[in-house]
Amino acid sequence: MKFAKRIARNKPKLITILITYILSIVATLYAIAAISLWENMENIIRFALSVGLLIILASLFSFSIKALLKGKFKAFIIVFVMSLFHIVLVGTLGYSLNKVYNSIGGISTNEITYSTSLVTIKSDSDSIDKLSSGEIGIYSNNNSVDGFEMPIEVVSERNLENEIVYIDDYFEIIRKLQDEEITYAFLPSNFQIFFSEIEEFEETLKNIRIIHTEEKTVTIEREKRRSNVNEPITFLLIGVDSRSENIKGSSFNGDALMLITFNPQTLNATMLSIPRDTYMPIACFSGQRKNKVTHSAWYGEDCVRQTVENFFDIEVDYTVKMNFKGVVDIVDAVGGIEVEVPYSFCEQNSKGQFGDDTIFVMEGLQKLNGEQALALTRNRKNNTLKCGYGTNATNDFVRGENQQLVLKALLNEFQKIRNINTIYDLLDKISNTMETDMQTNEILAFYNIFKDVILYSKGNEVEDAITIKKLFLSGYDQYIVDYSQINNQGTRSNLYNFIPYQGSINDVVEMMKINLGIKESALYKEFSFNVNEPYEEKTIGRGNYNENKIKLLPSFATYTIEQFENYAQVNGKPFEINYVENSGQYQVGQIVSQFPSAGVDFEYVSRITINVAKEREQVIIEEPAGDCLSAPGISGCEFPNLVGASVSEYLKLKEKYNLNWLQIVIGTEDENYDKEKSLQIISQNIDPGTDIYTLLDETIVITYMDEWIEEEEETLE
Repeated sequence: MKFAKRIARNKPKLITILITYILSIVATLYAIAAISLWENMENIIRFALSVGLLIILASLFSFSIKALLKGKFKAFIIVFVMSLFHIVLVGTLGYSLNKVYNSIGGISTNEITYSTSLVTIKSDSDSIDKLSSGEIGIYSNNNSVDGFEMPIEVVSERNLENEIVYIDDYFEIIRKLQDEEITYAFLPSNFQIFFSEIEEFEETLKNIRIIHTEEKTVTIEREKRRSNVNEPITFLLIGVDSRSENIKGSSFNGDALMLITFNPQTLNATMLSIPRDTYMPIACFSGQRKNKVTHSAWYGEDCVRQTVENFFDIEVDYTVKMNFKGVVDIVDAVGGIEVEVPYSFCEQNSKGQFGDDTIFVMEGLQKLNGEQALALTRNRKNNTLKCGYGTNATNDFVRGENQQLVLKALLNEFQKIRNINTIYDLLDKISNTMETDMQTNEILAFYNIFKDVILYSKGNEVEDAITIKKLFLSGYDQYIVDYSQINNQGTRSNLYNFIPYQGSINDVVEMMKINLGIKESALYKEFSFNVNEPYEEKTIGRGNYNENKIKLLPSFATYTIEQFENYAQVNGKPFEINYVENSGQYQVGQIVSQFPSAGVDFEYVSRITINVAKEREQVIIEEPAGDCLSAPGISGCEFPNLVGASVSEYLKLKEKYNLNWLQIVIGTEDENYDKEKSLQIISQNIDPGTDIYTLLDETIVITYMDEWIEEEEETLE
């Protein structure tokens, strides 16, 4: 009782110390909870820190009791200040740990935001509730959230009574809108980005109007893919050149792809830049139709991952999606990066502007700011005409190598950071710029690896700790008509593609598998070295591979029918020959068109059809039942089709009817002259079947080729 009375004899002091101690307990528990989040990181230190906080809390309690028992003002002030100091210090520790943890968690995402839009070209409707009766096109793949699932929900919820047309291909949906076969269609809201590089749709995309947009956020349950981060691991970095600075829910084309393998036991890494136009089977296309790998991004990063995994026979453990627009903020947050710039160039800024906003970067070792670093990751064209200087030495391959330079330079700057405010700022920027399917605890599990890298690099370049082997895909350029006759899909546009050599693919895959421990390294038995020549390490995958190019369907315009039949039979393709009307512009038996068109990948040709010009029927001028110039409607007085006929037939008609005739002769010196059509009618300004009586006041214009006369060659004696 005496103890309690002594403590309670000064109630204001008791209440003050009680309140501060309760706050100390809350701050301590908050800090311990924050420490517990960082699992698998310095477990002994975390345990010791938690125990230490509890001991300090207990000590603070003891000091508080003693101060109350003594009843002296000085002891009370000391305990009060200690309690406040403890609350601030421990609370700040918990806050900092939580903030960093949540920032790292912001990079990890298990949510995907989908957006679908109802669009039209020809309808005047400005509201989804006021649609006309036209048909609505919907993508038929029921696994597509924004192409099928959401549109069906919108149709149901809005009680739309329009007829629904299910279409197998987004390209076909746009084509049907273009040809007015459907009035409305549901497309992913980012369709402008997806199809911007398809020239066929350039004008159509300008005319498409969005009537209504719906968004839906889907939570994905992601399982932990790795049981042990100390084992070799593979990352797929997807570089996004999004129109939005925030990567959350942003649409994209896969502008940059890097396949990275890392062996934490040896600290060896391989890095392969995959050109965006690389021609490969797309996992999410019907029948895995081959296309540019960048187009796999139309169906999200999971499709990109599956496509890359299938093509390189390498399992991807994690994907990391990075918005290159965010590079500006990240580079500026670390105070710039040092890069050995391979060439001088200029580029548009992050807002796509040239002129006064043009970004200039000079060759050599440079300290680049954010805008300059972004320009280096983007540059793949010679912009000399826009800003005064540039180089032809840049392309998609060089751009991929530049992106690797920027990433490595950023890693070098990251491991030099010691300021907590810089870390906060950097994590905020990264969380808006980067997304990964790694769970937060999986990211934290790499702490020990990061610590080893910093330890071994000793504050120097990352390469001092990690051996980075750059890989390269060799191949060739090829324009291919994007169409598969097998499933009737594709844009039917002639698109640029990069075709990698299989030998190069095999070499880079072998090196990646060696680094992952899947395959044993081969011993090199031969080695040559010249002291007078600097040593150059061989880049795996770069070289001359003696391989046949991809087989494309040829143009049959110059083939004879016999040559075409032989081609089809030799290549084991069924064929069909159709004979079509010939107005005279083609030779008899000439192949005038084909399906599929020339340039289609031969792998996607199932049957070849050609149209051949028939022999033109001779123009016969019927004897009229009366005088054609005396009255309208007399039988046999219809103006004939003279195109393709001989000049003699025209002259007979001219002699017969006293009309206003004008003849235009294309001479042999004219650039449009065709000797194969010598003395043949090329065109007429009167429609066939016109009543001759109605032509009394008209001028009839007949155009024909002049006579071709073979000149005899002079012989030299």
